[in-house]
Amino acid sequence: MIKMADLYRGIAGSPITYLASDISAAQTTISIGDDRALPDAPNICTIGFGENLETIKYGVKSNGVLQEVVRGIEGTSRAWQAGTEVARFFTAYDHNAIIENFKTHLADYASFLATNEIEKGSNTNGSYIRYANGVQICFATQIVSFNTTDNQRFPYPANFTQVLGGGHGISSPSSGDGWTIVSDILNNHFSGLGLSSDGWEIWFRDSPVTSNTTRKFNFFAIGYWK
Repeated sequence: MIKMADLYRGIAGSPITYLASDISAAQTTISIGDDRALPDAPNICTIGFGENLETIKYGVKSNGVLQEVVRGIEGTSRAWQAGTEVARFFTAYDHNAIIENFKTHLADYASFLATNEIEKGSNTNGSYIRYANGVQICFATQIVSFNTTDNQRFPYPANFTQVLGGGHGISSPSSGDGWTIVSDILNNHFSGLGLSSDGWEIWFRDSPVTSNTTRKFNFFAIGYWK
């Protein structure tokens, strides 16, 4: 599994404290005026303000002293004077770590799917993928008619033991009226998509006056096959 970026808790209101004494660019033990302004260790904080700041990581916080400090995880490690602001603000590090962890989750999930896929197939109802943990995903592209209020049902390409959710997208017209009329139908007449135990269901509240308009719907459903 890919290693996740470290995430650190914030503190409500991001209170500000100050350096209790001058520090050098290499100093790894730092005294501050009020350590209640910073979250418990391990964590990060900033020294300075605005463009002129340095983000540090501290491994221990005790009696107003930050210890096991890693300097310059953002900005340049430099000497600071007593009285310089110290605070736990939201930093670029926080933002970037969230993005990297999200990407890592996606990569891990893609790897999981690739290594745990045990069956895939297709038939006239669509296509499906099954995974070793019991998850199944079904896909289909079907033609939906807009000039009927009848329930239009489209069977899944493979059976579920439990359907968790699903959805649809709309593709280009296969025939009939243009997008303006189709858009009005979807906004004002479309009731929604139903997910039964064995298929997708589409229906309209009333039948709009159209010239036999149809449209391709792209369906998906996810659930368990065992």
